[in-house]
Amino acid sequence: MYEPDESPDGFPLEFGNIIVGLPKQGENSGAAADADAAGEAQTGDAQVTVQAEEPAGADATAAGDDEPVHDAAPVAADEPADDAADDAADDVAADADDDDADEVAADGSDGADGSESAQTADESADSSDESPVGTADQSQDDAADSDDASAESATDSATDSTSDADAEAEVADDAGADDGAVADAQADEGAEADAADEDPAPADAAGNDSVGEGEDGAAGGGAADGADGVEDAGEESAGDAAEDAGEELTAEQLGERLAAEQAAMALITALMKLRGVLAGSQLPLEVVGADEARQQQKSMLDQLDDYLLPRLVQLEAPILAVVGGSTGAGKSTLVNTVIGKVVSEPGVLRPTTRSPVLIHHPADADWFVGDRVLPGMARTSSDEPGGMEDAGQLRLVAADSVPRGLAILDAPDIDSVVEANRDLATQLLAAADLWLFVTTAARYSDAVPWEFLQSASDRSTAVAVVLDRAPSETIDDITGHLAQMLLERGLGDSPLFSIQETVVDGNGMLPQQSVASIKDWLVDLAADAEARASVVRRTLQGAVSAMVKKTPPFAAAVRAQAETAVELRTSVESAYDQGVKDIAKACQDGTLLRGEVLARWQEFVGTGELLKGLQSNAGRLRDRLKSSLGNKPAETRDVSDAIQSGLESLLREHGAAAAERAEKVWQATAPGRQLLAAAEADQAANGAEGNDGRSLGAMSEEFPAAASRTVWEWQTFVLDLVRREGADNKSTARILEYGVNGLGLSLMVVVFASGAGIPKGAQTSAGTGSAVVGRRLLEAVFGDKAVQGMVDRAREDLDGKVHALMDAEFARYLAVLDQHPVDAETARLLTEAARAVEDCT
Repeated sequence: MYEPDESPDGFPLEFGNIIVGLPKQGENSGAAADADAAGEAQTGDAQVTVQAEEPAGADATAAGDDEPVHDAAPVAADEPADDAADDAADDVAADADDDDADEVAADGSDGADGSESAQTADESADSSDESPVGTADQSQDDAADSDDASAESATDSATDSTSDADAEAEVADDAGADDGAVADAQADEGAEADAADEDPAPADAAGNDSVGEGEDGAAGGGAADGADGVEDAGEESAGDAAEDAGEELTAEQLGERLAAEQAAMALITALMKLRGVLAGSQLPLEVVGADEARQQQKSMLDQLDDYLLPRLVQLEAPILAVVGGSTGAGKSTLVNTVIGKVVSEPGVLRPTTRSPVLIHHPADADWFVGDRVLPGMARTSSDEPGGMEDAGQLRLVAADSVPRGLAILDAPDIDSVVEANRDLATQLLAAADLWLFVTTAARYSDAVPWEFLQSASDRSTAVAVVLDRAPSETIDDITGHLAQMLLERGLGDSPLFSIQETVVDGNGMLPQQSVASIKDWLVDLAADAEARASVVRRTLQGAVSAMVKKTPPFAAAVRAQAETAVELRTSVESAYDQGVKDIAKACQDGTLLRGEVLARWQEFVGTGELLKGLQSNAGRLRDRLKSSLGNKPAETRDVSDAIQSGLESLLREHGAAAAERAEKVWQATAPGRQLLAAAEADQAANGAEGNDGRSLGAMSEEFPAAASRTVWEWQTFVLDLVRREGADNKSTARILEYGVNGLGLSLMVVVFASGAGIPKGAQTSAGTGSAVVGRRLLEAVFGDKAVQGMVDRAREDLDGKVHALMDAEFARYLAVLDQHPVDAETARLLTEAARAVEDCT
């Protein structure tokens, strides 16, 4: 078994002498064992006397020997009071230092006769407690026999010594002079025990409680001259222990606890706020890094839901060890062997869709039947082996062989060819307090496992590694190389176990001795509350820190989405704005005064005939206008129809051009192509309805009708404008009765040529020259200033209606973009939420 030199942060520190695993259990562990035994022994007076003798000896033994005591506490908790006393004596016998054993044996030899005096009873008890030390180097069977004998002797001596407490004290006083040497030896022995007990371990408290409840019984060595002093010290220690066990917290301690609880609640609140913003973050566009950002978002949410928030709310819950690793590494075989029965079906056929199996102690079932961890997975329970159910189900298996305070979860392969297996394995490992990572001698250097291990190192997750199927001839070399790789990646303090290549039995399980060290490490980890808390604290702190570090890159990805959405919108908006500008230009530079419009207008005003009349005296103009405009209704309709047809054609032309430009811009980018494809898919799903099967690159089905309606509304506006202007001029009232349509058409023609300037010379014969006729006509009726105002208002109204028409087409692109919403504020909210979490750590 590989053993790193030391652990920098306390997890896991040491497991026995063969592997880095658990915190050392030296004095405190032994003392705690004695304390438990003492607590049970207080049920009877005889047992109290025996237990009162134990703390000094046990602590002295602990001071002389660093070997931890593991078995006393469980035995004392489960056995009757008498048996607890026997077992406590056994523990002292098993752990005593050889030198101290010789001294104690020498001191206790005179008291072996079973005298009825108090001094003899005490010495007999001491002798019976410590006599097995001399046999510490014998075989296990001999040691067991010696332990039984010493325990029986301890019980008999205890019965004798407690028969008359008053007599004890009297005999002790009488023997003060005769047995001074013995009293001095016993006092020295008590002083040594007190010196060994300088560290206020739990065992001291328990031992002193026993002395206090013994009332008149002798404490420590029980010698006559030193009885009063030792008894006073025992009573003082008992009082201190009672205060430690039952006193209420001081104001300072209460303040510290309250501050810690408030800090925990602040952290939980900050994490919940971060989770809310994170869940509301949207990444719909295919920008660079979007896939990675979506995976990051899912992993962060899973980490919060499956581990961080549940664990912070219930720190006392059992520790969850997730067994993960590569395909065929033997994870399920290892789990079955450690549990002692088949609870997880190994995947014989590959690839196999696996469901996770969680094994727990029956008393811990309430922690896992609800949605405290992995809330998104349905629970099933059965005594039959699991692992082949729906991947979305979590199979719960109760097993007495799993220690309380620990649960083991068998996860799918991290490198499975089935994507669902890989995703589930990642989610489960993120929900773990502890990773038990299994690899093989043939595949321990594969890239995929090390990616997971590196992520564990980055967020300080507690990890233990199991090297499976290691050939006996190369196991040391492979273990050393693997240990070096762990050290280089920041996992040098991770426990490393190795399992030699062997043959499984008929149930597919390994020999028990091959996994004994792993099983013992897990059992001791579950039994040590401080070690479990250390694992949880380490993984929690690492997970919170990793969450804070991951948020800024994710916020940057969200910001990139918002910026891309703005760019897509701006590009389409620019395409349609260009269309509006092109239409406005064509409606002012004389482009429309060609073809049919020009021919119909010239027919209406007459070639040069009306122009000559405009140059004659004004008195004759009114008569000519009345004759020309009032008697030609057919010609006005022709001009109006030509203008409407020409303007509609112009709008359709530029509307189609704008749609093509917008589509071309979107086709040039990956997010734009994504949106165009989404629009086509939506169109296909709706049976080509809504746009007659046309893509966004063509004008909509509704556009021609909308363009026609726009032209008609503008022409109506122009005629109303002429009527309103004429109504304010009484001298033109009679003319307007006959020529509103003609004057309105004249105003339209003037608008179409308003941006071309006033033509001169030969240019007067062109279309723009024809517009001069209309302007002179309007000026003759309304005046120069009035005409210019009418032209400006008519042009503004046309521009506004054209803009609204193109906006309706532009809205088709916006509708597709709005189906992929991105909130520009989310990136800022993420940054603020992450900063709040960081402030709480």
